[in-house]
Amino acid sequence: MVHQSILLRAVFLGMSSTDPCSSGDADQQSQTEKDVLSEVSIEIKLSRDLVLKLENLPGNLPTYIQQWIQQGYIREAEIVKRWQDLLSIKEKADRWLGKVNYHWLLLLILWLGYGLFINSRDLYDYNLQQIGIEAIVERQHFYLEGSLSPDLQPRQDIFEYDGHLYASKQPGQYLLGAIAYFFLHHLAGMRYVGSYDLTTAWVTFLTASTVTTFATAAVFLLAQQWSARSRYPFWPYLCAASFAIASTAFPYAGIAHHDALATSFLVMGAYFIFSISNTEESGSRKRSIQWIYPILGGICLGLTITTSMLPFFMVVPLSIYFIISQPTKIIRLMGGCL
Repeated sequence: MVHQSILLRAVFLGMSSTDPCSSGDADQQSQTEKDVLSEVSIEIKLSRDLVLKLENLPGNLPTYIQQWIQQGYIREAEIVKRWQDLLSIKEKADRWLGKVNYHWLLLLILWLGYGLFINSRDLYDYNLQQIGIEAIVERQHFYLEGSLSPDLQPRQDIFEYDGHLYASKQPGQYLLGAIAYFFLHHLAGMRYVGSYDLTTAWVTFLTASTVTTFATAAVFLLAQQWSARSRYPFWPYLCAASFAIASTAFPYAGIAHHDALATSFLVMGAYFIFSISNTEESGSRKRSIQWIYPILGGICLGLTITTSMLPFFMVVPLSIYFIISQPTKIIRLMGGCL
């Protein structure tokens, strides 16, 4: 220990000063005393600095560590260094957690939860959605026949035209699924033939689950705009959770269904349209919203009616509201729709 070392050196000096010695020994003793005193002063300063460092540490050291220090098992310098290393790790963790946007973290959990609850039975019952996707990516056409998989044979909701069978659905769901399957097929080597369950689940996860998750984010942001601002947005969270897990959005997030996809696009389009006039941003941020949101809203409304005609009569009032509230931005909305 530092204090024990100082005490021993002081005793040594006292004993040396009382012993008789010759003239030559006196000079040697004087030099020795100077060296020892120099070391003692350095150790006293080091000990004082260590005590100050230990006193400035947040919180008390555990009792067993204090006992180890007193008994000489651990040096103060080692404790200070290790404690400072722990504090450095804690500060880095705090900085990282401070940068985490918990809204996006919750959405990530929701998205993964949707994927977790994909039902394999639904993948077989709603095989029509997958038939069109495989036909577009693997055979580059929209008619349904030609698949080698027994699970991808058309059974219902089809019509015949010019000698081929087509789905009685809007093409939006097939085009969206084809984008996901294109990358799965060419980058990961997945195919419906031989791995129908896995491929269908991944396509569903990257389409229906993803779009429903973004729609949940739109519900949260809309509720946040329409409710009183607070540090803890309880009501926006409640609205988003009600949409995400307490409505038909939850079961249909595991099915690449045209109506579910169209509904999610409709919700996102409503968010972009209403946010143009409700935004609280200013400056360049507000100008960016005024330019980009009409285009994004038009894209979402266009995808809505391209995917399903059921929400058509909801797209109409949204479009009328936009025309009345933002007459100078109609071209941007129409450009997005097209």
